[in-house]
Amino acid sequence: MNAPTAFPDPAKPVPPYKHTPLFPLGKDETPYKKVSGEGVRVEKVLGKDMLVVSREALRALSEAAFGEINHYLRPGHLKQLRRILDDKEASDNDKFVAFDFLKNANIAAGGVLPMCQDTGTAIIMGKKGCNVITDGEDEAALSEGARDAYLRRNLRYSQVAPLSMFEEKNTANNMPAQCEIYAEGDDAYKFMFMAKGGGSANKSFLFQATPSVLTRDRLLAFLKEKIMTLGTAACPPYHLAIVIGGTSAELCMKTVKLASARYLDALPTQGSENGNAFRDLEMEQEVLKMTQSSGVGAQFGGKYFCHDVRVIRLPRHGASLPIGLGVSCSADRQVLGKITRDGIFLEELEHNPAQYLPALEQSLGGEVVEIDLNQPMKDILATLSKYPTKTRLSLTGTMIVARDAAEEATRVKSLFLANMSHEIRTPLNAVLGFCHLAEQTSLDDRQRNYLTNIRKATDALLDVINGLLDYSKLEAQRLELEQIVFCPDDVLKDVGELFTPLAQRKGLAISVEVGDSIPEWAEGDPHRLRQILVNLVGNAIKFTDQGTVRLVARLADARPDAFELRIEVSDSGIGIEPEAVPRLFESFSQADSSTTR
Repeated sequence: MNAPTAFPDPAKPVPPYKHTPLFPLGKDETPYKKVSGEGVRVEKVLGKDMLVVSREALRALSEAAFGEINHYLRPGHLKQLRRILDDKEASDNDKFVAFDFLKNANIAAGGVLPMCQDTGTAIIMGKKGCNVITDGEDEAALSEGARDAYLRRNLRYSQVAPLSMFEEKNTANNMPAQCEIYAEGDDAYKFMFMAKGGGSANKSFLFQATPSVLTRDRLLAFLKEKIMTLGTAACPPYHLAIVIGGTSAELCMKTVKLASARYLDALPTQGSENGNAFRDLEMEQEVLKMTQSSGVGAQFGGKYFCHDVRVIRLPRHGASLPIGLGVSCSADRQVLGKITRDGIFLEELEHNPAQYLPALEQSLGGEVVEIDLNQPMKDILATLSKYPTKTRLSLTGTMIVARDAAEEATRVKSLFLANMSHEIRTPLNAVLGFCHLAEQTSLDDRQRNYLTNIRKATDALLDVINGLLDYSKLEAQRLELEQIVFCPDDVLKDVGELFTPLAQRKGLAISVEVGDSIPEWAEGDPHRLRQILVNLVGNAIKFTDQGTVRLVARLADARPDAFELRIEVSDSGIGIEPEAVPRLFESFSQADSSTTR
């Protein structure tokens, strides 16, 4: 044990404490512009100069910040976009995406339309010096300023309030804001304002690794696998942030967010025994090269998956290794602010992004496919299937965003199925019960055969309905398979007998062939097996006009504790077009979706 004793040895005094900040940032080199000098004054309190900041000063700074970051970008970000256009190694897709983002930045700089439809969650971090005095309502004042920016500009309201566990309503003002205020520094009040959209927020991941990852090769292999899971849904090229370690999981992820905003760029570049955070510049370049060779840059087919990479190393508990990944997307929205005795200041963003545009748009090459969204979806999909994933598209037409309506319809449908499942099953169970009773009475062979087929058909219909009712379980990922003893031979022959009358009416032959080596009894879910076979045999008969439908079962593999059964359904029907084969196992997809099918 290395725990201290309750009674320290006077001969071994405890050394004086020397504090080392966890994040020892260097000098702030940010260029600022003065927003206002009002609402700030210096007062003598107990012989010390104290900076007195009014509530209105906080509100005005916050409103100005969120107005700026929804219309303007940092010069460094714009320079990175222009660098792609000038890079001879950049693909046509890289250059197309970069050029489009530059055009978008110029439109947004007009101050009317924001650079991104998802105007994001308002996030505010403040560091309040010990010589700064306010009225104590800082969070309220800063949040009010953010709200005013969203209300007074063409900014979408993204926040929804939970009315209950399952009911939500848009707050109609983009509130609440996420506001965190820390005590740090002397005579200044410093801020970072960020608008975080759903795309980049959803690309934040925490992994709990083990110390065995902490070798160069293993860490790079780990990061390569995880970085590829980020995908392209959050509009790359990204500013990628990776954090290794952390005194807690939440600190790890908070550091990811700050690093993605380049807030921690002034950290030292090496660690110490005191446990400070540091940037690993060599690892940053290795990861950047890894992303450039991935082939998924600029939304597939290019080099630029990332503009840059930040890798931050943090101290950690010896039994824990959190690793965090996150991004800032191409709507790179953050700005620094500060209030000092000289006034209220905001980071200087670029108000003239036109200087980064190339002279001619025609310099961009590559094939562009025109897609009219007003045409039927079948035609759109037919066109898209002719081209590889990396193909650039030019979309025109009216699009109706019906996500909320679709989600509500899904919720109502699931609720209906959950509430009506008993009422739906009960009539069929009654039919099955009466069939069973009728089978106990005096019947000739023909009547008994008819009644048996009625019972089997009802059983099959009940299986279909159970499958439909299981949809709600699938949504909740709680669909479970039964484990009961059943006879595979019985299931296979029942399916054959069920479809014999239908096959005979079409003049088809139907055969059921069960291998002699198949065990008599098995443990599994006979209802699911029957459901699958009913679908396959039913389709085979439906699309076959002459010839034979075969249901064949063979023993594929046998072990002491299990066996594998191979079941095939074949027919002499029209078959499936080769181009439709890849869609066979896609959800809610059919090879032929016409009304005559």
